[in-house]
Amino acid sequence: MIPEDFLEELRSRVSIAKIIGQKVAWDPRKSNPSRGEYWGLCPFHQEKTPSFKVDDQKGFYICFGCHAKGDAIKFLRETGNIGFMDAAAVAGDAAISVNIASMTGRADFTGLETWNPNAAPGAVGTGATWLDGDLGYTIAVRGNTFRETGGDAGTLTGIFTGRAHDGAAGTLERSDLTAAFVASR
Repeated sequence: MIPEDFLEELRSRVSIAKIIGQKVAWDPRKSNPSRGEYWGLCPFHQEKTPSFKVDDQKGFYICFGCHAKGDAIKFLRETGNIGFMDAAAVAGDAAISVNIASMTGRADFTGLETWNPNAAPGAVGTGATWLDGDLGYTIAVRGNTFRETGGDAGTLTGIFTGRAHDGAAGTLERSDLTAAFVASR
């Protein structure tokens, strides 16, 4: 079972509008992106006028037609995407280094292995190599946050954690992987 505090952290970092927007076309007349409100046709039932609302700031969706509602994880489970718990596990090492003078650095993920869906990651060396086993990104740091500025495909964002910034957490979104990561000294 995945700890609830991890799921809450994941929900707070993922844009529900971005996830749902891969399946639902937003109605530009009814949507108000500056307030984080998006409207579209409900993916759960047939309709002709948009009754499906996503509140990106609060992290939920609701359909006023069929009364479907939930968060990003529930949406992924219910729309036929890979189920959150059915996804193949990918694990490896994360290293983040920062040059304080230039506020730039690198985020490298190495030794990436995958295991079958519903299987917890095993000991190092027991999984199959995921892609070529490595992903690397150049990063820019601003305050206690960082984001990728180049490197392998994908969008990498994160924050430094702890009073001495001795840890990091974030998300990596690619066409073939949506992942959360944690790194510590």
